[in-house]
Amino acid sequence: MTWSAARYVALTVGGTTALRPPRSTVRFLYGHTLEAKDCARFRRTLRMLRNAFDFVSFQSAVTLLRDPSPPAGRYLTFSFDDGYLDHYELIAPLLTEAGASACFFVTTGFIGCDDGYREHFLRSVVRQPATRRPMTWRMVKELADAGFEIGAHTVDHPNLAQIGIREAERQVIESAVDIERRLTSQCRWFAWPFGTAAHFPTALLPEATTRFDGVFSAIRSKCQLAYDGQVINRDHFEPSWPTSHVRYFAFRRTVRAESR
Repeated sequence: MTWSAARYVALTVGGTTALRPPRSTVRFLYGHTLEAKDCARFRRTLRMLRNAFDFVSFQSAVTLLRDPSPPAGRYLTFSFDDGYLDHYELIAPLLTEAGASACFFVTTGFIGCDDGYREHFLRSVVRQPATRRPMTWRMVKELADAGFEIGAHTVDHPNLAQIGIREAERQVIESAVDIERRLTSQCRWFAWPFGTAAHFPTALLPEATTRFDGVFSAIRSKCQLAYDGQVINRDHFEPSWPTSHVRYFAFRRTVRAESR
């Protein structure tokens, strides 16, 4: 059995046998894309999650996680990265149908881009199928007007640890400024591309935490907070995953931060 096949079996069994999530928890699930053929599966996953958690807004989840004495309960929110067309056409309507909300972290250079930029972005940067398309700024504005939150995900989705601190700062700040200019509202959240510690220079953290109300990683950890509480870790999933696999990660036990 290959490693990927063994992982699939382990997640299926683990997700099927997992009983209940912790009595009190705040979960941040994030993904990327959804195809029309997988909408029924995502609808089932949302139904499963709604039976186990209270869906809350991104802002509410941040507030709950940071509260030293939060109210008892199981809370969950979503975010989706990059700014693909299916965020507008498929994911947002299914979330609304389920009574859920989300933050969409958009790569501003990708939104409404021309075909040359799109092809390079998909092939060489995020390695997604060539059929993927971006949202337009009109669509992003409609999502914001509908109550979804919009966060910054840089201009061009670079590995921030490899481009030098000045260019990294420009990528982060210009993406937020562009969002604010087009939506005429404050950009409060930032998630860095690729999401791991290896993709984020710690020298950028003071600028990011000053500029934004929340900074988010894609570090899968038992700890929900990283970098001495300055970063919130999100758990990766994809809407197309089997429901049992999502259940495995959503139900696992976590702590707010490493004990010292």
